[in-house]
Amino acid sequence: MDQLKKLTRLFISDSRSRRDRDGRGEYSGGAPVSRPRLSQTQRSARGSIDMSNTASASCRQSVFNPLRFGSQNKPSPRRKRSTAEEIILKQSERRKSRVPRRDELLQHLQVEQEKLAQKHSRMNDENDRLRKDLEALRAQDDAEKWEDELYATRLKELENAHALIRTNSSGSGEDVLLRVRSLNEEIAHIASLALSRPIAESTPRASIDTISKHLGDEFATFLRKHGSLAVDEMKLVQGVLQVYLAHSCARLIDSWHVGEPELDNHLNQLYDRIRNKEEHMVAGKWRQIAFGQLPHGFESDILQQYTTETVQNIMELASCVGWEGDVPMIQQRMGNLMVEAETIRMDVKAGILSADFQPWVTRYGDRYDLEMMKDVGDDFGVGRAERDAERYHVLGSTELGLRVRKPASSTNSAYKSRTRVILIESFVERRRGSTRG
Repeated sequence: MDQLKKLTRLFISDSRSRRDRDGRGEYSGGAPVSRPRLSQTQRSARGSIDMSNTASASCRQSVFNPLRFGSQNKPSPRRKRSTAEEIILKQSERRKSRVPRRDELLQHLQVEQEKLAQKHSRMNDENDRLRKDLEALRAQDDAEKWEDELYATRLKELENAHALIRTNSSGSGEDVLLRVRSLNEEIAHIASLALSRPIAESTPRASIDTISKHLGDEFATFLRKHGSLAVDEMKLVQGVLQVYLAHSCARLIDSWHVGEPELDNHLNQLYDRIRNKEEHMVAGKWRQIAFGQLPHGFESDILQQYTTETVQNIMELASCVGWEGDVPMIQQRMGNLMVEAETIRMDVKAGILSADFQPWVTRYGDRYDLEMMKDVGDDFGVGRAERDAERYHVLGSTELGLRVRKPASSTNSAYKSRTRVILIESFVERRRGSTRG
């Protein structure tokens, strides 16, 4: 706009200058204008002024030359006016045309801004959704971790339950019978090892009370009454040692918790009631579960302690009658003996469900029963019962027997193997014979 004003002022000023120059030859008021005659000096000065005016006009003409639209002829004032008006009009139209374009641009920018805002809103919504999904996945992952831990715990419990409750027995009666026979052979071998050599007279011996401690007061009283064991009665001493070892193994096998006799009595009574009311399989499963909750196994500290005590006791019994043995060898064989006994214990307590197998021994004073027992007095130098066997009584079992117990309501049991025994009457008769001799 300012440029247009400048062009307009220049155009008007140029027009006035032209009129002034052109008017010098025109008449004023219709009459010719008289000009005074000028001197040579004045004419020279006027010529210089005219030349300068001509140069100025040429410059102004060059400035307005673009407004002549390429014409070399001098435009008329009207033409100049119309040209300026056209320029102004075009510039005005151009300005007016710019307004809608600016509005369109602003409108377009507003539309784009709205689109960006909508896109930004959608992205925020998407981020919120993804954040919620991520939180849900994290929560699910935590829940699954807890479920995995719970599953692992339940799986371990199930494995333990399967180890305790099995529908099929892991052993058989024949396996137990073979192990009992192997156990009896080991008992005889250890008893012989404990009598390797007589004790020197200078070596202190164990007290005779050791027999009462390990074999019972009745057994010890019987020996005091009918004569204590002598060094030269090696076979009979071995028989007594076997009685102790057989009772020790039977006590271990029959025990629910070694070293807890009150608990053993309570569980035995409870098991007898279940065995009397339920089927063998149900009673066997209960026995399996109860035994599984108690200490057992070869690595049990209780078993190691029980083995050590048994070695000490067998050496004391041998010492009280004047014998001693190879202690390291006895310890090694005693460990094997207790492992065999523990294997039988696990079989009869938890391995066999369909039947109730029981390795067993007699107690001092039990009546001799030919069906359940076998007299082996000849093997230990005391003789055998020749007649009226039902009137004889048992001194002790030198080997374990094996029986299948019937329900508690039944008075009979099936015997797979008879226990080997020494009879009291045979021992007494031998003592009497020795006295007469």
